[in-house]
Amino acid sequence: PGSGARGMTKPPDQPRDQPSIPASRRRVLVLHSNPPVPCLYTFELGLRQLGHDVVTVGPESDFLAPEAWRGLDDGRTFLPAASDEHIEDIFARIGRRPDWVFYLRPHEAFLPRGLSTCPVPTVAWLEDEFKYADAYHHVAYYFDLIGTSYDEIRELFVDRGYDNWVCFNYFTASWLRPEHDVEFDGRPIDVSFVGHSSPLTTRLRCLELEQLSRLAAEGIRVEIREGPFLRDMMRIYEQSKIVFQHSGQGPPNLTYRVGEAMAAGAMVLAKRPNRVGGLERPLVEGEHIVYYDEFPQAAELIRHYLADTHARLGIAEAGNRYVREESPWRSQVRSFLERHVYTIGDDFRERRAERLRRFGVDARKERLDRAWFFGVCNGQMNQVRAEAEQIEGWREDAQARSLRAVAGSPEYSADIAFVMEREPACLLAYSNHAISLYQIRQRVGARHAAEALQDAIDRFVAAGPSDIPAAAVEGLLSLSDLRIRADISAAYVGLAGPARTARLRVVLLAQLYRCLGILLFEAGEWSHAHDRLSKAVEIVPDDGYTYAYLARAANEMGASEAAIRHFQRGIALEPHFGEAFCELSDLLLQSGRHAEAIDLLEQARLSYTYADASRMGVLVGLGAAHARVGESQKARDVLTQARAELDSGLIEMGSWKIQRVDGAIQPDQIARTRQAIQTLLERVTE
Repeated sequence: PGSGARGMTKPPDQPRDQPSIPASRRRVLVLHSNPPVPCLYTFELGLRQLGHDVVTVGPESDFLAPEAWRGLDDGRTFLPAASDEHIEDIFARIGRRPDWVFYLRPHEAFLPRGLSTCPVPTVAWLEDEFKYADAYHHVAYYFDLIGTSYDEIRELFVDRGYDNWVCFNYFTASWLRPEHDVEFDGRPIDVSFVGHSSPLTTRLRCLELEQLSRLAAEGIRVEIREGPFLRDMMRIYEQSKIVFQHSGQGPPNLTYRVGEAMAAGAMVLAKRPNRVGGLERPLVEGEHIVYYDEFPQAAELIRHYLADTHARLGIAEAGNRYVREESPWRSQVRSFLERHVYTIGDDFRERRAERLRRFGVDARKERLDRAWFFGVCNGQMNQVRAEAEQIEGWREDAQARSLRAVAGSPEYSADIAFVMEREPACLLAYSNHAISLYQIRQRVGARHAAEALQDAIDRFVAAGPSDIPAAAVEGLLSLSDLRIRADISAAYVGLAGPARTARLRVVLLAQLYRCLGILLFEAGEWSHAHDRLSKAVEIVPDDGYTYAYLARAANEMGASEAAIRHFQRGIALEPHFGEAFCELSDLLLQSGRHAEAIDLLEQARLSYTYADASRMGVLVGLGAAHARVGESQKARDVLTQARAELDSGLIEMGSWKIQRVDGAIQPDQIARTRQAIQTLLERVTE
């Protein structure tokens, strides 16, 4: 850093020293997408800049617009490939056999065939997240080396018998740099977060982002953005005093956003990780980064470091120095290569063959594994069917036919009937069939779906918790929603053997109870619905969406206080739950608890920033609540805001706007809401 008033930094020049690349590791085939996944691009770009001969082959991606990458791809050589192209065909297309293969899992469906017999070493970076742990159990043994930033993931697989995982923590290896010299002082944004914030797949993160957004009520400028990438993301970080970081789901860990925010000169405030292993150099708490344990502590730390500018800037400068000078990204890539890739022994093929034998991999299992991977990680059901139909004798193979049915088989009825007849103990087949009918209940009839759900429940209950084989509950699921994915992943992360099988059984049973409860609620059978939903939350007690249906059923039964408690529980469990906020506030108002309703909706106004009908419900409900207690000016202000958002399709967030997408509010809803706002404004004026 410069001297004086918290100066500026410039990036260092080229790496201080080039690695000594073994001749047997110089030519690399990178299997990745175009454009690449930004964080994994660290490895690909590092290989080129460190002197490797690199060719990239993979799928074309629409995850990021090519324009976002303009000027950042550094002369990349890329050839497109089919999702299941054979590795030997790829070698032929690039005109040579590489010295090794580096698979960087893209967002798109892509897994070449022939990895089990690949004649050169294969290295993979699958993903530093837990959400696809089940699928990774079924592809990990095909690679000679797999890297992860998390010790928990490495230990998870080592404990399950895998000998090919290493921990190498590259979360500070940000290749992306600000466009201009870093100015540490004079930043307008107090605290920011940029990243994925889906309430279903990053629930734990979003619960804290909700609380973070509410700090705006104290005058703290908070920006929570989903969508900005690359330079746009760095521009936000360059304007931020503090960058908030949370890993999203699973055990708390640091993410790649840490290195990017440090490179931009922000102080990073992160959820305390379970541990930080595999780093090239230690990251020191209080010197390079600040940790918190629970969100109330995070809020206090935000207030403290906004007030103590000197301390905040000292940590920001130290973090910036860490990623630029003490542990720069290219030196981290070099360290990974020298520690792990260059040291792969000449016996890699023998080790791979032994590993595949240990896990019972043959031609059939390889197809089943690939189907699982494509279905879970990418939702590519066409590829799932293709893999199932390539199994020799698949028409007489119950597992292949079951996969084909889940993947939307054109002969679904014949496939599922065959599976149920051939494997009557396969609980997963009955669960998938029942959930499939539930999803199309308007077509097949609610009664037919309810019968299938009850039949599946009866079979699960009769099977008991300990006397079923793993194959009865493991496989590709017909999910009614993504909420259950976290529970499936947690079973694979934390459990093994009979304990995992038992947990998968009850998680699937909970989903069946939940779906049957919703179906019964829709049919007006409140008491029966309440019974099934209660059984679901006994098994999976952190499913807020089920609590919301419990609340609705209780309210229909006249138990309004129980309904309020259930809604409160649902809101505490699920982030960005707009309809639950609206329904709960309505119940509170009906119960005369006006102050509670107003406080609830004020929180929702700050934290629910989806430009949809629920957002309108929050604003109109808040205006009506203020009017009910005689706060006319507050009512006019919020109703005027509601009308402006409804007419413009925009939520004004200070320095940026959130645009309403087509279909988020139906035309008839817009007309009714506009009339309701006008009526309320007239009443307030009177």
